[in-house]
Parts: sequence; C-alpha cells; structure tokens
Amino acid sequence: MFAESADLYDLVYAAYKDYPAEATELANLIRSAHPHARTILDVACGTGEHARLLTEQHGFVVDGLDLDPAFVRIAQQKLPRASVSAGDMTSFAVPGRYDVVLCLFSSIGYVRTLQNVQRTLERFHAHLYDHSHPCRMVQRPASATTHVGQELWKATPVDQFEPLGPR
Repeated sequence: MFAESADLYDLVYAAYKDYPAEATELANLIRSAHPHARTILDVACGTGEHARLLTEQHGFVVDGLDLDPAFVRIAQQKLPRASVSAGDMTSFAVPGRYDVVLCLFSSIGYVRTLQNVQRTLERFHAHLYDHSHPCRMVQRPASATTHVGQELWKATPVDQFEPLGPR
C-alpha cells in the first residue's frame, strides 16, 4: 500500500503524530491491563516506530509483522534484536507467543470484511501466551488524535461485540 513512500513514511507522519507520547500511553494501558506483560507482537507494525519506542523507552520485547516488505526492511533496521516478519494479518503464523498483540493506527480496517476481522482476531488469539487476559479492542475517538496525553483511550472486551456468526 505505501511501498513507494516507505522511506518517507516516518518523516510524513512525524509532522502530526507524537510517537513517543503514543508509545507511553500504550505502555501505561498495557501495564494497567496486564501488569506482568513483557512481550508484544506489533501486527501491521509499519516502519516499527512504536515497537522501537516500546522497546527502548518502556522495556518491552517487541516483534513485528507487516504485509509490506519495504516496511519490514525498515522495521528490521530499527529493531535489530527483534523478529520482524512479512505476513498478512488474516493468516499469519509466527513461531513466538506473546503477552500482548497490538494492531495500531486503524490498520485492522485494511482487512475490509467482518469475516477477515474474525480471522484476524483468531490469529491474534492464537499468538497469545495467556488466554486468561481478555482480548480488548482499544480505540481513541477521532477527536482525540491530537490529544494523546489525555485519558481518552477506550478499552472494550471483545466478548461485548456482536458475534460474527458461526465458525
């Protein structure tokens, strides 16, 4: 999707995204929901900027997955000790299991259908160590995009969403 502009991606988004503040907010949210979490899989990691900050500034061990090989290449450079793989979020299988699976920046919207959302959530679930921590969909209202430092995150347990139909 962004392959032609992958090398400019961080520069473009840095103009209006506060990656450090977002990473801090994510780290706080993760620690409040799952205090012992240490490992994270960042699905649709893009260039790996959130993963880099979660690793360097917040002490998490973060691996990444992205569909676009150009983004995977950039993320691998930023995360030399991590496993960053190319793959489709609806069907990926990586060898590791994680305390947390992230999918940021509305990336799940690229799967386009409810059936693919269900497949994606099943892939996320399959890559978690501990299924006793509820899977949550976390959103920020559109009006909060420039006010990351405020408490505007909304976490909703996935089991409160309407079922997508029989499996």
